Amino acid sequence: MNVATIQAIASALMVVVMMLAAGFKLELGQLRAVTQHRSLLFKSIAVNLLAIPLAAWATIVLLDLPSAVGVGILLVAAAPGGATAALYANQARSDLPQAVAMTLLLPAIGLVTTPATVALAADLDVPAGPLALKIAAALLFTQLTPLAIGMLLRSKRPELAAKLAGPTTMLANLLLAAITLLLLVLKGTALLEIEALTWATMLGLSALAIGLGYWAGRPEQASARSASIVAVTRNVAVAILLASTAFSDPVVDATVLSYALLVVLLPLGLSLFWKRSAGA
Repeated sequence: MNVATIQAIASALMVVVMMLAAGFKLELGQLRAVTQHRSLLFKSIAVNLLAIPLAAWATIVLLDLPSAVGVGILLVAAAPGGATAALYANQARSDLPQAVAMTLLLPAIGLVTTPATVALAADLDVPAGPLALKIAAALLFTQLTPLAIGMLLRSKRPELAAKLAGPTTMLANLLLAAITLLLLVLKGTALLEIEALTWATMLGLSALAIGLGYWAGRPEQASARSASIVAVTRNVAVAILLASTAFSDPVVDATVLSYALLVVLLPLGLSLFWKRSAGA
């Protein structure tokens, strides 16, 4: 079993556990309420599917970054709705139903927009059909199904769901820490080879995502925090899948992994800061 397989299994398990934990705390009515906020939905979709990928493409062109580096950055920027946003939103004590709804809606729309964005911007033949099926299957089995199971248990056995919510969230946090450590240990050499300009570009795009997301969620603070976390937490699993499916250059893979590390650590730090400020 190679490193990529271990990472894929661990990531899928983490997403399943965190969606279960979210389901233990949510009711169907809460998710329905999110869909009624049309202004929030439209702004979030525009930020995640248009503004962030467009900003990434424009930055790559303006800085004249190497082709493989640009593709790696674009892969992450064009993949919205990372499932870990639900975990971060829960930690930040922000709007959890909104974060969960967005992590389900954005990847569903991304089935079409992500391969198309990468193909058009990079002028490459990305196999959109088979890729969309893989993403849809991952969305169904690792996000929708465990979320539905958690919500069903909450509706039938609310006391049991409340008891399981804490330990399940803790397990998701431990899995996230383990995956981050795995990336650092096994891919550390590749990360060190990334140039300073590339790191600066990825940090700048992440900061922009946080700002745009906060704007999309205003005026309510909990909603703004949730939207900013969703915006900066890109769908790394989809980006890695795209990299392995359509590209053979190792620089693309290294860039995706570097960006992946940022979109794990930055929203984690942000959520912990907001959690501390909320408890103060």
